[in-house]
Amino acid sequence: WRWHFFAGLLAVPFMISLAVTGGLYLFNDEIDASLFRYRNYVAAGGTQLSPSAIAEKAVAAVPGSTLASYRTPAGADRSARVTVATEAGRVLVFVDPHDGAVLDTVAATEEFNQVVEDLHSLDYFGTSWERIIEVVAGFAIVLVLTGVYLWWPRSQTGGVLSVRGTPSRRVFWRDLHAVTGVFASVVILFLAFSGLLWSGF
Repeated sequence: WRWHFFAGLLAVPFMISLAVTGGLYLFNDEIDASLFRYRNYVAAGGTQLSPSAIAEKAVAAVPGSTLASYRTPAGADRSARVTVATEAGRVLVFVDPHDGAVLDTVAATEEFNQVVEDLHSLDYFGTSWERIIEVVAGFAIVLVLTGVYLWWPRSQTGGVLSVRGTPSRRVFWRDLHAVTGVFASVVILFLAFSGLLWSGF
């Protein structure tokens, strides 16, 4: 029980952070379509400029830059995304492919989805914090295994697949935690193991 308690105390705050930032990253298309529509969407119609012409517009928008990469518009109503390199780092330039208008420029490290990804992996805080995430993933596995051990039926029938009592009783919350936890354990184990594949070690 103590292993389960302390593993939860250490892992759960990080798991909440990972869940929130992971959810934001999962819905990046929807977020782009609402919060950043002004730079990702354009009026459809007409002929599009050539990629080289669009790239020239992007490079001209950031003095002293050179072309790094070009991403073709995802559709007739989407902007082209050009990455240019500067001495200070890479910059994303969003260009209307129809008329060459520059819609926005943003440092690659400050682009919303990149910020969310860096928060998710704790890249903002250096290698030491990335190692902490690996430790947390290990404790998430400890949390699940000790939780399953505590849940494991030992002659009782209640609290295994059903919840006993009412919300006014302590046993109700114990059973609710145990029953939902044992089903959630499959997902948590999968996320912990698959996340460890991205780890430094």
